[in-house]
Parts: sequence; C-alpha cells; structure tokens
Amino acid sequence: ALFCTLAAPSFGQFRLIDFGIKGGINVDRFEIFKDGLKPSDIWNKGSVGYHVGLVSRINLVALHIQPELNYNWHRMNIELEGHTGSAKVTAQTFEVPVLAGIKLLFLRLQAGPVFNLMNNTKVKSGNTAIESVDITKPTMSFAAGLGIDLFKLTFDIRYNGQFKRANQTIMVTGEPSSQTHHYKTNFNNWSFSLGYMF
Repeated sequence: ALFCTLAAPSFGQFRLIDFGIKGGINVDRFEIFKDGLKPSDIWNKGSVGYHVGLVSRINLVALHIQPELNYNWHRMNIELEGHTGSAKVTAQTFEVPVLAGIKLLFLRLQAGPVFNLMNNTKVKSGNTAIESVDITKPTMSFAAGLGIDLFKLTFDIRYNGQFKRANQTIMVTGEPSSQTHHYKTNFNNWSFSLGYMF
C-alpha cells in the first residue's frame, strides 16, 4: 500500500489527535517465483491501481503514531508463454497500517506494520489459459515513506512491501487438462496520496 497521510493542525496550535481522509494511486509490481527463481513462462506486467482511506494521527510533539484504514484496488496482467491470451486480475484489500513517525518542520518520515484484513481476487479476461488466480497478501506486511504537510493538506509517497513471499495458486487450462500450480510471489507497490485533515 504508499499513501498520503493527513495533515497536522494549524501552525501554533497543538492537537493530541487528528482525523482525515486520503486517496491516491498505487503502482503495483507482482513477481512470481518457482523454486526460488522467476519462472520463464509466467510474468506480470506492471499496472496502476488506487486506494482511499481514513486516517488518524496521535501527536506526541515531534513524534506521532498514525493508524489508518485503507481500501486498495490492484490490477495485474499475467501472461503465459505458449498460451493465447492473458489474465487480467483484480485484487481488493482492506489494510490497517500502524505507522510511527517523526516530523521535522513540514516533513514527515514514517514506517510500520500493515495488517491485511481481507483479500478478494477476480480473473477478468476473455480467451485465456489462466482459469483462476488466488492472490493473497500475507496477514502482515510493512510500509515506509515520507510526507509533506501544508496546512490541512498532506502529500505522501510510500513503499509497501512484504516480509516474506506468499504462497499463491494459479489454475491453467489446456495442458492438455486443467492443472493447478503453486508459486511463491512477491507483491509490492509504490503509493502516492493526497489527504485532507479536518
């Protein structure tokens, strides 16, 4: 999930807790591995998704803790050599980042764990050898990035990664019969966000 965090209170005024909203785009990368190596017959093209969410921030002078609740929509295009067509896969997730950070003037540096509450994957394609893809993210991943606060507006960039590769399932037809393949995958992205603090 990089994201926009939501801005600090007005200059000269300290508030213990802030609340806001955010939204932005994700630049996703989905890597597939077999026996520790990327298989030559399956690959993913990079794609762009989006996210929206709610943000809270507990201010502790220069330090802060920032829990969020974000809905993420990801899109991937998986292809197989030797087969016609490609699988256009969408993945929807609800994520709860809990970031700790430090603020220097208007610049914030943040990092922390991300808890994944729900994963929903769909194959949306016509003529393709990939019948189904079960893409799940680990129950806990991480995020790190920086942000800028300008009055009530905030701008953020984050890298969202995984602590370890996840197990995924891909169902392929025409081999000559349908077969289920299991792979290790790495699902990460950069996120760019704009937010508003109330």
